[in-house]
Amino acid sequence: MAKALQTDEERSRAFLKPKGILPTNILHINPSEKGAVIWYTKAQQRQLYFVGSLGIPNGKAQVPPMLWIANKNSLAVFALATNRRPTEKTPLHYAPFFNIYEKGNVCMGTVSIDIKNSVSVEEFIQAWEHYFFNSYFSHSLCENLTKKNIVTLWKDLINTDKPFPKEVLKKNNKTLKNLL
Repeated sequence: MAKALQTDEERSRAFLKPKGILPTNILHINPSEKGAVIWYTKAQQRQLYFVGSLGIPNGKAQVPPMLWIANKNSLAVFALATNRRPTEKTPLHYAPFFNIYEKGNVCMGTVSIDIKNSVSVEEFIQAWEHYFFNSYFSHSLCENLTKKNIVTLWKDLINTDKPFPKEVLKKNNKTLKNLL
């Protein structure tokens, strides 16, 4: 019976607790109730969805290495120039996606975000990546996030095995240290 009556305090202590050894892609964890996680992902192929008005078909494409920062309610993403584990000095680039503000914050639109108070850090990361890649990219919130027109960029990459062209990434004058 006592186990069933887990207090809010105990549940919040479970927030962002790893299931075991910390995954190597995690760079920073603040496990408080209003905490956040910073992690990175290497270049990979992902299924992407676009609203019809953009004229980009849904499909798989290579995406660049990314830096993610999220709390229970919001997500920000940045692109990285290499697959190497970022350090505090690693330069960040604008994420080359739709629905992204200049500061990296992601407009989640109608996505229903449901992050539990007792979620492990692994589940937290998996949930945010799922929310991001399984929502529809619909609109550009900022001009010139890339050195190439963003619609043309994704039209050229969707349903091909072309690696993401890192030369189109634009630095945003921030480093990982600025996010800590």
